[in-house]
Parts: sequence; C-alpha cells; structure tokens
Amino acid sequence: MHSMTEYLINWNENKADAEKRNYDFSKDFFDFFRAINTCMLSDFNAWVHYAAKRYYALLGDGTTGAGSSGSITKRGYIMAHFAKFVTGMTRIDIDFGATPLEGSAFLSQTGDTVVAVVANATDEEAPVTLDLPFYTQKGELLSTTKTKSMTAATLSGDYVEDDSYVQEFTTDALCTSLDMSACSSCPSSFPWLQGTNRVVWMPDDTNVGGANLIVGDQCRQLELSTNGSAFRPVRSFQADKITLTTTVNGCRLLMLPFNAVIPEGAKAYTIGDDLTLTQMRSIPAHTPVLIEAEGEVVFTGQGEVGYFTSPLTDMFRGTYTPIPLYTSDYLLDYQNGQWGFRRLDAPTTLGVFDVYAALNSQAAFVPIASDALSISTITSESEMPVKVFDLQGRQISAQPQKPGIYIKSGKKIVVK
Repeated sequence: MHSMTEYLINWNENKADAEKRNYDFSKDFFDFFRAINTCMLSDFNAWVHYAAKRYYALLGDGTTGAGSSGSITKRGYIMAHFAKFVTGMTRIDIDFGATPLEGSAFLSQTGDTVVAVVANATDEEAPVTLDLPFYTQKGELLSTTKTKSMTAATLSGDYVEDDSYVQEFTTDALCTSLDMSACSSCPSSFPWLQGTNRVVWMPDDTNVGGANLIVGDQCRQLELSTNGSAFRPVRSFQADKITLTTTVNGCRLLMLPFNAVIPEGAKAYTIGDDLTLTQMRSIPAHTPVLIEAEGEVVFTGQGEVGYFTSPLTDMFRGTYTPIPLYTSDYLLDYQNGQWGFRRLDAPTTLGVFDVYAALNSQAAFVPIASDALSISTITSESEMPVKVFDLQGRQISAQPQKPGIYIKSGKKIVVK
C-alpha cells in the first residue's frame, strides 16, 4: 500500500491575497511531517510525492515563498529524514510517554540499528531518553528546524548503570557477553559481573581493575565457577590469570575452557572409551577429565580462553552452558562402593563445565574399570550443593517462588 498525492500548501487561503498563499513554516512544516508520519504509522510502504520541483514540492521553483529555484525546501528535508534513513527498515513501536513529541521508529534488517524520526511542535524543549533494544555504541542526531536543515550532531555513548540493556544482561542467564568497546565513561569494574561467568569487552583506553573485563583480546583476570551462569564468550581471548572454582565430593567430571594446573591435593584422569583411567600431569583445555578431590578446588591457568562444544560423536561430552539431559544419558555416580555411570531415569539439566556420558549400554549402572581411585566415600546427598534449573536450563535460586516445573538435584519438582 502506498500514498501518492499532490500535497499543496495553504490551498484554502484567499487567492486574492497572494501573501497568504506563500509558504508559512508555522502552518506547513508540522502538517507535512504529520502527513508522512501518519502513513508510516498506518504501515504504508511508500510515499510518492507529486512534483519534484514546485513551491509545494521537494525543490523550490522560486515562487510563493518556497525559496530560490532548485533549492531544497523544508518539505524536501522532512522527506529526507524518512527517505534517507528508514528506507528498507521495519517500523517498530515507540512510546513518548507524556512528552509532546510525535514520530515513528524503525529497525534495520540487520537488527543492530534503530532510527527514530521525531518532531516537537511546541516552543519548549522536550528532553527524552530513548530506551533502545541493544546497548548503544554510537549515534547521530540530525535536526531540521526553521533555521537549520539536517544539521548533524554526535550523541554521547556514556555508560549508564541503570540502562535497561545492562539490567537485562545482568538478569538474563542466556546473556553471556556484552560488547561495550565503543562506550565512554566506563568504570574500571562492574559489581554485577562477580560470580557470573560473564565477560565484557571494554574500550581500548579503559583502566581495567575488575575481573572478567577484556580490552582488545586481553583479560587481566578471569574468574569462573561451576556455580555461575553460562560461559559463552562471543570470541576467544587471552587471559593473564584464570581461576575456576568448584566443589568435588570424591570425584567429579569437568571440562575447562583453558589449560589448567592440577591443584595440590587433587588428581586428574582421562577416561578411555573402555572406561579405564589414565592419570594426567596437567589439564588441557576443552577435554573432559575426572577430578579426584575433596571439598573446594580451584583450578588455575593462563593463556587462550574460548567457547567449545564437545562433538556428539564423543563418548564424554562437556558443556560450558546448561544443557538438557535425557533418560538415555549417564552421569558419574557412586554406588555400592564403586565409581561409575548411572543411567538417568528422568530428564535433568547438566550444569556449566560439567560432563555427561553417552554409553552404548542399557545398564542402570556401568562401573569404571579401574582401581586407581583412592577415594571410596562421598558426601551424602543431603550435604551436597543443591542446584535448581528451570525448563530452559537456566539455574535459579534453590527455593523457586514462581509457579512452574523445575529440575532440582536431577529430579522434577512442581511449584504451585
């Protein structure tokens, strides 16, 4: 649907009074803007303006107060705000609240640019904050007024702590990386990053003081935990110091996103396809390993860090994000004085940095074929940390309050 019109100026004025037929900014400027904007809000896909060069067109013809012949009229600039910047975009909702502003907004096909064409027909300034659907890296303001025609100014990209995108990033477990490399006035650390496994890319001139902040491709200190949220950086980077903290009750299967040193008092093994163990001297990145230890264990390392997904052809598969497991999958367990793999009898969710097994077996329990493990007792289930996930695999508080179905310690629970 489109609109084509010969949109005249002051057509109803007295023809005998030539001055009244002249272009009048106060009468035409906002009327013409509203005409185009109304078409946009009505989901028209085109505005075809009759006459390119006329006193009521995009270029003046030297008559009726519209400017010299060939000069761009105010109507031309109004149309340019739409034609130059929103062509090919999709209109999205925009809410101006109680302000006198009016206009429309558009999202680019790539989903990373928003254009808002806004008018203020009053004599008073109307301050407004545009809450965009992504963290703003840069922006440009072009203004057309009675005395200006598409005058450009650069918008600030200052970091704002209560920006809704930052708030959504800190509360949504699926958000794992935030690129603020083009932002200004960034602090040296962010309290909301602590214990989350998330990372933030910072501007090159940032004096980084906190953990999990990356400048370029370099991170001074990366802090990870099996109790944190998903770890999924958008690209690999280098870290001067890395720690990953976990709790081990006898044995635990893990996969780490970096080359790690085996902590004192702990042992690490690879597991062969025949379920035999081979002790290791260090832990390579992205490799499922069995850790033998008691209590809190902190792995350390340095160097390249990145995201990885175990191939589905592997027998042992690690994850850096929570994933669903099904009744054909196996988890490490301790039964009748022996470590092995227990076949799941109900769906559950695998936590971050954990590992599961895909065994070609129907047995309820498959023991590890090795006597190398020295630990023969484990902490009782009641003493183990309780993890609760929703059905989207997101870890939540141990006592969910919102009604729904959850997975708690591998078992389905219903909160009404």
